Parts: sequence; C-alpha cells; structure tokens
Amino acid sequence: MDLLPPVAGAGVSLVLWFVVLALRGERGRRGVAVVLAALVPAAAVATTHHLQGQSFVFPPREFMDAVLLAGAGAVLLGVLAGLGRGAWPLAAVLLLFGLGGAALFYLPTEPLHERYWDGKVLLYVGCLSVIAVVGFGGRLVAEAQRRTAESALAVALASVAAAPALGLSGTALSAMNAAALSSSAGLFGLMVVALLHFRAEEVSFRPVGRAAATTQSALFAGFVANGVLYAETPRTAGILLLAAPLLVLLPGRSLAGRPWLASVVRLTLVAGVVAYAAYLSKGEPDPYGY
Repeated sequence: MDLLPPVAGAGVSLVLWFVVLALRGERGRRGVAVVLAALVPAAAVATTHHLQGQSFVFPPREFMDAVLLAGAGAVLLGVLAGLGRGAWPLAAVLLLFGLGGAALFYLPTEPLHERYWDGKVLLYVGCLSVIAVVGFGGRLVAEAQRRTAESALAVALASVAAAPALGLSGTALSAMNAAALSSSAGLFGLMVVALLHFRAEEVSFRPVGRAAATTQSALFAGFVANGVLYAETPRTAGILLLAAPLLVLLPGRSLAGRPWLASVVRLTLVAGVVAYAAYLSKGEPDPYGY
C-alpha cells in the first residue's frame, strides 16, 4: 500500500494548522484564520485524492465527486460557523448541513434506489442524513463545552478506524481519503493540547475549531456513506463510526482531581467503539454493493 498520499495530506494539514494558529488572534476570530481552518480538511483530502491519481469531475459523475463537491460547500458553511455569533448562525449552518447531506445521499445514488433499496429510499437517505447532522451537532456542542481538543481527537480516532473499515470492505480510495482527514483533526487536537499547556486561552480555538469541524464532518459522512452505499461496509459499522465522537459529550470535567483523566476515559471509549466498527467491516468485498 502506498502511504505517500495520506502522509502528504498530513503534511499539508500540519503546515496550514501552524499558519491558522499563528494568525487566529486573541479571540480566535480573525477572518483569514477561520477561512484557512475551514480549508484545512479539504486541502488534506484534495492532496491525497490527487496523489492517488484521481481527479475531480464537475458536474459529478461518481459519488466521490459529489462527496468532494459537498466538502467544498461545507467550507463556506464552516466560515459561517466560525465567524457567526450566537445561536442563529449555528442553527442555520446545521439546517443547511442537513439539507446538503440529504441532497448528497439522494441525488447521486438514484441508480441504486430501486435496484438495491427495495423502495426504502427515505430510510437510507433519512438515516444517513440524521446521523451526519447529529454527529456534526455534537461537535458544535463539544466546542461550547470547551472540549475543542478532545472533540478533534475523537474525530481523528474515528477517521483512523474508518480507513481500515472502508479498505476492508472494498473502497481503498475512501480509506486513503479518510486517513488524510484524520490528520486534519488529530494534528489540530494535539496542537491545541500543547498550546493549552502554555496557558493559551481555550476560547481562542473555538472559532477555528467550528470552521474545521464543519468541513471534516461533511467529508467524513461522505466517505463513510461511500462505503455503506457502494461497497460492503456494514451499515452498523458506518453508524458507529459517525456516532462514536459523540461520546466526548459524556459528563465529567475531572476524575480523581485530574482534569485530563476524564478526557482520556472518554477518548478510550471512542477508540473502543470505532475499533469494533472496523472489526465489523472485515470480510470479502462485494463489488456490487447493497
């Protein structure tokens, strides 16, 4: 397996995150930093996608083209989420995210509707859309609870597990892209942890965290859906991968007087759930999908 594409994507993430965190400003709301933060996941995935010898076609011809298009649209929503003040901008972002997800899961999959779904179109589209929106909403809530780093690390764990889960079930392209997406979340989480150690204000990471979370959530949902709809990724595994980061919302600011220990416990739970999802995905790939 050629590891160059995801490693190159991680390198792009690392460089951009240094720039974002250097430019974010005292309250983290500097416009250029928020825009770059929303672009980091898309840039990491675009680099990896290109180095795999893949291109982007517009209008989309394949489902992955539609996923990448959705990721580009999520960048704009990420900027709104990062710069918006109060509940209404975030509510608007959630609504638009849900509508975009429904369109992504419905329109490019029309050839599958009757052949594989037995008339259960609303079930497939509705379930995927709901879990994607709930997962994204959970990230916004985690930001509000001052769990920016923990939330990013949880998504990184889920994306890391998605790579073998998708690869084992027959979609190597999605697996590589998921690995690159993991770097965009994991590097941010680790850098925030390091900066907090030097007494940085956590509130200064929240706008860029929300911006990146929007793009990451859209792309991650698309990659998982590509495995569920077009390969042999079990639906249960897909749901677990998308939902596992919600475990960072479990209560507890500290354990045994150690604030970091509660985060470690929650992240361990996330790791266990996503590892189980990857385990469920093993088996012979079926090129005909569901």
